[in-house]
Amino acid sequence: MRPLRITLRDGIQWRATRPRGRKPAGQRALTGAERDTDHLVTRMLDDLYWVMSYSRWKDERYWPLFRDALMREHPSLTPEGLGKAREFNAQRYHFQGIGRYAPDAAYQRGLADLQVLAHLLHPDLVPEPATAERPLPL
Repeated sequence: MRPLRITLRDGIQWRATRPRGRKPAGQRALTGAERDTDHLVTRMLDDLYWVMSYSRWKDERYWPLFRDALMREHPSLTPEGLGKAREFNAQRYHFQGIGRYAPDAAYQRGLADLQVLAHLLHPDLVPEPATAERPLPL
């Protein structure tokens, strides 16, 4: 049995030992369609992470609130250190793709994902769309 190594975007590695071709325990009872849905939802949640992170670090409308909360909760942070982290994240957003969108276009992608997820979880649920006047909470 060779270990299976999974590397996530941020370099985090997980190792699991299982025979090749054998499904993880949590997926053994899933049908093919359920595994497909799991795959799509997982990818969608990954994309949603980027939209949420973008709103905190890149969007000038929300950055001051996020920066102030970080400084309040983590007094050891410095404005210079946060500035470097913000620049680093801007590069990550560009290379990932979300950083190439204007803020409102990035949020439309995230809101579309949220609507699909809400419908999958509760088909009768019709969420109120967020607007510039009534944005999603941080």
